Amino acid sequence: MFERLTPCVNSRHVAVSLVILLTFAALPAWAAGSLIISEFRLQGPNGAADEFIEIYNDSGADHTVAAISGTGYAIAASDGIVRCTIPNGTVIPARGHWLCANSGGYSLASYATADGTYTTEITNAEDPDGAGGNPPLARQGIALFNNNTGGGSFILANRFDAVGPVAEANVLYKEGAGLPNLTFFSIDHAFVRDECGKGGSIPTPGPCTISTPKDTDNNAADFYFVDTNGTSAGAGQRLGAPGPQNLSSPITPGSFASNRLDATVGNFNPPNVVRDFTSDPPNNSTFGTIAIRRRFVNNTGASVTRLRFRITDQTTFPAPSGIADLRSRTSGAVVVAGINDAVTCAATGAPATPPCTVTVQGTTLEQPPSQPNGSAFNCSMSAGTVTLGTPLASGASINLQFLFGIQQTGDYHVNLDLEGLPQGGGPGGSTFLQCGTDAGCAPTVTSIVRASPSPTGAASVDFTVTFSEAVTGVDASDFVLTTTGAIAGATITGVTGAGTTRTVTVSTGTGDGTIRLDVVDDDTIINGGAVPLGDVGAGNGDFNTGEVYILIHPPAVVSITRIGVDPTFAASIQFTVTFDESVTGVDATDFTFTTTGTVAPTVTSVTGTGATRIVTVATGGGTGTIRLDLTDDDSIIDVDTNPLGGVGAGNGSFSAGEIFTIIAVPLTIPVLDPRSLALLVLVLAGVGALVLRRL
Repeated sequence: MFERLTPCVNSRHVAVSLVILLTFAALPAWAAGSLIISEFRLQGPNGAADEFIEIYNDSGADHTVAAISGTGYAIAASDGIVRCTIPNGTVIPARGHWLCANSGGYSLASYATADGTYTTEITNAEDPDGAGGNPPLARQGIALFNNNTGGGSFILANRFDAVGPVAEANVLYKEGAGLPNLTFFSIDHAFVRDECGKGGSIPTPGPCTISTPKDTDNNAADFYFVDTNGTSAGAGQRLGAPGPQNLSSPITPGSFASNRLDATVGNFNPPNVVRDFTSDPPNNSTFGTIAIRRRFVNNTGASVTRLRFRITDQTTFPAPSGIADLRSRTSGAVVVAGINDAVTCAATGAPATPPCTVTVQGTTLEQPPSQPNGSAFNCSMSAGTVTLGTPLASGASINLQFLFGIQQTGDYHVNLDLEGLPQGGGPGGSTFLQCGTDAGCAPTVTSIVRASPSPTGAASVDFTVTFSEAVTGVDASDFVLTTTGAIAGATITGVTGAGTTRTVTVSTGTGDGTIRLDVVDDDTIINGGAVPLGDVGAGNGDFNTGEVYILIHPPAVVSITRIGVDPTFAASIQFTVTFDESVTGVDATDFTFTTTGTVAPTVTSVTGTGATRIVTVATGGGTGTIRLDLTDDDSIIDVDTNPLGGVGAGNGSFSAGEIFTIIAVPLTIPVLDPRSLALLVLVLAGVGALVLRRL
């Protein structure tokens, strides 16, 4: 779940819990020179002529304009009129932009000047003369072509990209069904390509799934609407700002690293995150503010002369109940003492060893446009101390603070994309993600589910454990078993899998009851950014709400062993029959014999209770071997009436017991004492003399 921003000073969330993670996401491999329309508007505060169209080089290579005919690439409306030409020979850097605007009304020139201009408006259902009572002008789409000769050269095969409203009838000037038809307002707004993967959704949790503008050839799926008032104009409602970018605007400057200001302290704690509950309604902070502080390291290999961050995802107005309404704000520099992070002290502190004091520079919400309500989607926040005169050298660090006003408490997340100059166009985008316990900040366990049927009597079962992102360091020591009933001897016997999923195998032991697999967080499970489960701190990533196995262990025979010596010539022998639990219903009919030789055994009695029986057997004379077997007919049951081996005759049978060897009865010779033996000798001698005399 998300971290919740609360207004209650005494709540457990007085110090707002955040995780900040800088990732370098591998970008898709696009064809060199792929150009798309990434942001536009066809009206604004200056009226119908307050228009701009932003082109983006959606590739990892510079694009040199080379038209198939004419003098360059055309940006044209569905009336066939070319509004701007990107001249042949123009180099649009990798991940860079080119800006086309209507010089008759464009109001954002101090944010980004146009690289090319036009004066013929692109109609968007406005009143032709503003006097009212006139039929609205047709809504027009726009397209980018690989030539500017027009006419028959403006065809689908020569088109880079297009965007237009549902009302546009010419499919050459839109993709898919088109964008919603806007209500005509002279507001500071724009249609912006989704760079997060959530379609501008405010409550959708989790990290961004993309890091470059979305292009699925479906305008409605690829763009969302923003404006500085969060107006409902017919195309979705969210607070944000237009942010046109031109040929010289900052872009992804290769590689930056983000670190906690003080790595000896958890991500959720000061000085890394500071929650101020002071109410400040005039600055869009009715429920206080949250400040995020991080140290950024320039790993681009060159000095950076401009550094800013663009918001691509944020919980903001109009957030539903339970979701925080955050407003991006300008912040000033702060001095923070007591830093115990040796690297931060060495890079930016005084003294250069802990404990040290550092300066954390503020960030500025860039204007125009004017953003009196604070801002969110598509706005940019700049590090004003990084300039051409005071660049951030390669390998150098800067401490920055990001400030957000809180207009509604609840769960929240913010994602910022790093932009900079000079234009490095590195192979990966730098994404600065901050949120509470939302998936994608610190890794979390999202579910633990059964992988086998339940109820079950199996000796071994599997659980599937799913994490919010790929993790390592998962082993048996990270899990415990919670049982109920008479379960005994259950153990974890194996953990397999990788990435976001693990299979945990459990020996179910003996007895009936339930068994649940829980995760016990000890910070040994980490994501690719070395952020531990639930963030720093044992126990904050625990998970104990997984699915439960109902275990119904049918009774079983453990052993049948001999009582007495073997071999034997006894006429009666005994066996001990041991079950794994207390049973009833055991009698002579449950037993059979496996024999050899001439023996003819029969069961003469069965005694005992609980888990043990003594079976007495008459051998029946003769010689050979006798093994006592148990033949299951479901008449033997446990206290829960579970039959031996489970329902079904024969599945509880046992034929692996010990064997008695029966031998013949020996000839008995009496043992005489000395007097008796002497008398016997005399008698035998006398009988012999008598016989001789008769002869």
